[in-house]
Amino acid sequence: MPAPSITFDGFPPGVRSAIEAETGPILKIENLGTGLNSSLSALAHTTGGVVFLKGLRADHRWVWTQQREADINPYVTPLAPRLLFHVVAYDWDVRGFETIDGHHADYSPGSPFAAVAVCGMDAFAPVA
Repeated sequence: MPAPSITFDGFPPGVRSAIEAETGPILKIENLGTGLNSSLSALAHTTGGVVFLKGLRADHRWVWTQQREADINPYVTPLAPRLLFHVVAYDWDVRGFETIDGHHADYSPGSPFAAVAVCGMDAFAPVA
């Protein structure tokens, strides 16, 4: 079951302020509305660049997955976006990542993404 969705404007003002304390002034928000593992998926366009925001309520049963993602981030940054910040404020847990060009992968039979996924797993093998 997906996490309940929220837009950036739906956050309490204190959460938005805590995020802007990390990003600097936000000029524009693109709410993405994709993904199943977070309530917020958005691109924050700031004076310093674009940041991918991903957030869940701090008491959500899946919040541990965001912590795990943060814990492994230093080890996977050659192949994954770098974690820029982590904010917990007003009962929300929000992560900010560098942005990359990309899209959701298609892992259905015959998809070209399957071979790419295997290459990625091979690259992570030394980390395990």
